[in-house]
Amino acid sequence: MAANGLCDLIVPVKRVNGNHTVMRDVLIDNSVPWQRNHWRTIVSAYSSSPFFEFYSDSVESVFKNNYNSLVELNVDILKLFMKLTKSDTEIGYTDTFIKADRKSRNLVILRDHFSPKKPYPGSNAFPVYFQVFGNKFGFQPDLSFLDLLFSEGPSMREYLGQIPPVSKPPVSDDLPQRNFENARL
Repeated sequence: MAANGLCDLIVPVKRVNGNHTVMRDVLIDNSVPWQRNHWRTIVSAYSSSPFFEFYSDSVESVFKNNYNSLVELNVDILKLFMKLTKSDTEIGYTDTFIKADRKSRNLVILRDHFSPKKPYPGSNAFPVYFQVFGNKFGFQPDLSFLDLLFSEGPSMREYLGQIPPVSKPPVSDDLPQRNFENARL
């Protein structure tokens, strides 16, 4: 959330095969100074938040690295999130697309449950926390983890534990793959 309301941070990408580009082949268009622009937006939005100074160096490091692919950026952001929340969840990778086995309940397909363009299912159940511009816009649920990190700091993990989990989606063999290249502040 920024001074003028919700703010989307969009990473410019190149899809070598148009909309049929598989996720691992989505490249970042580094001809645009997106990292500098994103970091300036984040500083403007959160520099007065309670935990900005404590976490800003860790977050800024993501914006100082050079990334060629969207997957590289997403993995670094995920690792940073896991480190800051002290999560020990293991990240797994595959070389090929895995279709869900209808008989197996060990594989949960969530790719159609999350989109930056759709609210999190049950987002009305998010507990209210302090937001920098909350007095101007009211509480805004379902923002990026940066909003929660800079506002709640070390209490972030406890806060996340209060959010009801998304219900386990039905297993599907041919769900479309989505590319996520934007986040909302």
